[in-house]
Amino acid sequence: MSIEPIFSAQQLELVKNAPLYAGDRHPAWSVLFGAASAVDFLTRRSLDVVGRSVDLQHEMRNTLDRAVNLTNISDAAAALAELRALGGMTEAGLLVRPLAPSSKRGATPDFEVDADDGSVTVEVHAKHEDCAQTQLRQLLADGSEVPGIERRTEDYGSGTIAFATVELHPGGVPRRGHKFDSVQANVISKLCAVKQGEKQRRHNVPSVLWLDLSYFGPMTHTLLEQTIPIVSGNIGLTSGAIWNAFYGWKGAPILEEGNPRKITMGHDGRFRLTGEAKCYYAAAIICFEKGLVLFENPWADIGLPPKFRRRCERLPWFKIGHSVADWAPNEALSSVNLSERRITALSDDPHW
Repeated sequence: MSIEPIFSAQQLELVKNAPLYAGDRHPAWSVLFGAASAVDFLTRRSLDVVGRSVDLQHEMRNTLDRAVNLTNISDAAAALAELRALGGMTEAGLLVRPLAPSSKRGATPDFEVDADDGSVTVEVHAKHEDCAQTQLRQLLADGSEVPGIERRTEDYGSGTIAFATVELHPGGVPRRGHKFDSVQANVISKLCAVKQGEKQRRHNVPSVLWLDLSYFGPMTHTLLEQTIPIVSGNIGLTSGAIWNAFYGWKGAPILEEGNPRKITMGHDGRFRLTGEAKCYYAAAIICFEKGLVLFENPWADIGLPPKFRRRCERLPWFKIGHSVADWAPNEALSSVNLSERRITALSDDPHW
């Protein structure tokens, strides 16, 4: 379908000719002009959903304009994540209603959703890599000679090939000597802290965090395996950072294949938090390149309605084997408890 009713000719022209950012095009560029990835494909399908409804075009006007804004690339990516959430939930057969910001209510969730068994609010958040890593990629694209970037050239016949090597840490570079810092630990902490405070949450209504990791560094397509408790490798085990961000516990071992250093979590996972930091989200829906999982909160005060839960398995590229949910009563808590025992047993190794 044509995208002109959604975006003006001027908006399209600006995105088409937008300068590169950290070596990449504007996040809407490939959606509008290339559609090269699975994320682009889903975004374009979501734009089709909006384009078929005059009401949605009106309700999502601010989000659409943010999606093609050139002055705030991170917010443009966040707006595209909101559009994908709308399209995905609509495709799954959920009734989705965008919520406009309200000065009376304060912070407002992005959507109110109903599977015909009660209202659920959904707050969308697009998590980006550590900002220092984005700056490093910008320096890499600029050709700068700075610590952390190794450059070399090799001559081949009449031509020359330039090579650049850089080590990226989407959760931030581990601080030397800090007992709770490592590659996995930093990712766990960054994801655990997403939307803490939960200001958009409505009381007495189940709330869901839609966490979009499509822009969480260049390796987002590898993140699906991080949603399981432990990942096995040729020379050892690695803790699944995304699973631990929600279900890990203070003192839990953080395993990193090939790393002999003993590291533990310095805080509880998001769903285990108590007191003032308590998590009230009934679940988190986490999506990235060709993958989407449902993590249900077994300690939530208000749980997911059953029909909403079942509709989640119709979301695009849903991975039921990586999800943790009450498909059967109390299955989520049983799964977490079993995984905790497994982690404890496998980390009790003299070589760890």
